[in-house]
Amino acid sequence: MSLTYYDRHGAAVAYLDDDSTHIYAFDGRPIGYIDGEHLWRFDGQFLGWNRSGWLWDRAGSAMLSTIGSQGGPMKPFNQFEPFKGFRQFLPFKGFKQFVPFRPSFTSTWSDEQFW
Repeated sequence: MSLTYYDRHGAAVAYLDDDSTHIYAFDGRPIGYIDGEHLWRFDGQFLGWNRSGWLWDRAGSAMLSTIGSQGGPMKPFNQFEPFKGFRQFLPFKGFKQFVPFRPSFTSTWSDEQFW
């Protein structure tokens, strides 16, 4: 069962594949992956954390939420999911950056783009 991620406006922008590891945009582009509680781009750039149904940026602000996410900032009304496009091939995973210390998670939305 895949998991849908929503942005600060309630738009469904990405989903976690059935393998619970790879994150895709709805047009089928692979945009990142989860390894434990860490969130990565395929080029090895550390993006943030996966905790309590939220994807948090490096500063501890919320980037994306799920329907079941707990805590964090106030969530807007979630919009309908678009059609899922054909999934593209996964790129090779680059060498991972150093993971910084985990910040305190805030109740604010991030200005960072996920991809």
